[in-house]
Amino acid sequence: MSDLPKRVSIAEEGPREGFQSEKKMIPVADKVRLIEALADTGLKHIACVSHVNPKRVPTMADAEQVAEAIRRKPGIEYSALWLNQQGLERALRGPLHVDGGVRVTASDTFSRKNIGKSVPDALVEQRMSLKTFKDRGMPVEWGVILGAFGCNYEGELSTDLILHRVQQALDEAELAGFKLKGIKLTDAMGWATPQSVERLIGAIRNKWPELEISLHLHDTRGTGMAAA
Repeated sequence: MSDLPKRVSIAEEGPREGFQSEKKMIPVADKVRLIEALADTGLKHIACVSHVNPKRVPTMADAEQVAEAIRRKPGIEYSALWLNQQGLERALRGPLHVDGGVRVTASDTFSRKNIGKSVPDALVEQRMSLKTFKDRGMPVEWGVILGAFGCNYEGELSTDLILHRVQQALDEAELAGFKLKGIKLTDAMGWATPQSVERLIGAIRNKWPELEISLHLHDTRGTGMAAA
């Protein structure tokens, strides 16, 4: 893979990932202060909030207030995450950027734990979101494979399974009238290693050489930077 890009584009996920991982509520003003300080460092992309079920993630119950309070600087993309149709509708009512995409969870067990639905059921529900994007004229360019490198419940996941999930993302996008330009491989549980990243990216590039590939890595086991 000597033809891989020589430059890395960094998207800051700290506010969204960090705040939702805390057990105690953080004041809105403190969240906003951190986001605005990060913007002053020269970052171009900051993920700020998650529009998720507040019963599952209480520390994101104030997502709307945080989004409204941020003093946004020109040239920076401040984004909001969503996981289902209800979260998407909340995100679209707010002032932050909303990505159109197709999300497929690699592990069925993680899908049930994370969003309360099996992978097939989640894909069917997601068609509502894709219709929303279509109706609004929003682009859908990326497929996102959640937990692509391993699962705390199912362990290591086969390359064949991930290739199947990529194909499912491509199929769902095509069904809705979109053509994906790339695939984002996420590793929320921190299973990625340099070897598994190289192996999976290589397999995807061999099968779909036209697709761009993006990584969302965690340093849970101390391999995040090495994997990047």
